Amino acid sequence: MSDPSNLKGKLPLQTFFAVFLAIVCTGVFIVPWILNAAGASYLELQTDVNARQARSIGHFIEYRLESGASANQVTAEVQALLTNSHFDRGYSCVVSGNTTEFICHPTTQAVGMSVAGKKALFEELGGNHEPEKWEVVVTRAPTTAGLLHFPGGKEEIVYMYSVPDVGWTVTTHENTARLKEELRSFRIVMIVGFFVLGLLVAVPASGAARWVSQAYETSLEEKNSIIEKEKDRSEKLLLNILPARIAEELKSGRATIAERVENVSIMFSDIVGFTPLSKTISAEELVKVLNLIFSRFDDLADDLGLEKIKTIGDAYMVCGGLIDSDPVSHVHIGKMALGMIRAVESVNRKRGLSLQIRIGINSGDVVAGVIGKRKFIYDLWGDAVNVASRMESSGVPGRIQVSPSTWALLKDHFSFEARELIEVKGIGSMQTYLLVPTPR
Repeated sequence: MSDPSNLKGKLPLQTFFAVFLAIVCTGVFIVPWILNAAGASYLELQTDVNARQARSIGHFIEYRLESGASANQVTAEVQALLTNSHFDRGYSCVVSGNTTEFICHPTTQAVGMSVAGKKALFEELGGNHEPEKWEVVVTRAPTTAGLLHFPGGKEEIVYMYSVPDVGWTVTTHENTARLKEELRSFRIVMIVGFFVLGLLVAVPASGAARWVSQAYETSLEEKNSIIEKEKDRSEKLLLNILPARIAEELKSGRATIAERVENVSIMFSDIVGFTPLSKTISAEELVKVLNLIFSRFDDLADDLGLEKIKTIGDAYMVCGGLIDSDPVSHVHIGKMALGMIRAVESVNRKRGLSLQIRIGINSGDVVAGVIGKRKFIYDLWGDAVNVASRMESSGVPGRIQVSPSTWALLKDHFSFEARELIEVKGIGSMQTYLLVPTPR
């Protein structure tokens, strides 16, 4: 029979080794499992984030092309977006499927370089295919996710989205080195933690459970932080395309977005002399001029609380009273029109140009909504829209022509000149008015 005194002397040592070995053995099995699960979850999460980024940029390109923008104009707009991006959380670029050259890249020096110079191999996620050269995959223009393997062991998670209309491929990248470094640091922290727990914790089950729980919650907070940042980035891009309320309805899953809105004011404008100008200056300079003018128009619309609907070529459409039914929105349309004329005059002085803008405004009821499944756009329909368009097309360069309905809303706030009866296509004879630049 064992001596109880000897057992008592050995018990602390046996308990120490029992607790220490139990925690260390548990760590040997748990640490790889947690790291593998975290790595797989991160890969899946980042692939989904990259897919959303690529599709968002691709849809933006498709929308701008469908709106009538030139490939050069779209290239400049996308490059402007990417130039402000940072590499710490990945990056996006646009590659030509025909030449395999970078069309847009966060590092402007990389624009024009061929992806062949990267000597990367593309491996499709979940596939059993042999890795292919990146330039071959870009030429084939797939829409797929995978890993890019670079010389020296560098890897990137990448998602590609093709824009067939121009033969471009949008690619989004996330460097796995950061993931590996985070997992490596995580491994060290966990191993040290299990040894410390084995030495200091008297109750191994409760101590280990508490430590693992804290580590797991930290991991979840980091993932949620990444999701929120990428979600905010995607939402900002969506809000550049659609009104905030409409964007929220789309995100909520509403299948059809259409509504009748009463008593809104619609304004169409067209830059007179822009088409002849396009034949005398370079495409880059042309885009700069148009972007400068429309950017000032956008600022005016934001300051006055008006809703920009769309641009088609050198035409600009904006609406008041669409989202906010406040009667002052109609007055703001008049202020917007006057501000647009001043903006064009300012650009003329800076650029030495002689452009004029022709503006037409009409007020009435419209149907507003989003149609289609892809390349969607928020638009307006109805007789009020048609009349507003006619007010612009039959107007006077450098002046603001309004219909009788708009005149009735604005006559107490602005001065007007009555025109002689004019023939309006599809409507007939109509009394219209020209808004005088000096408000009452």
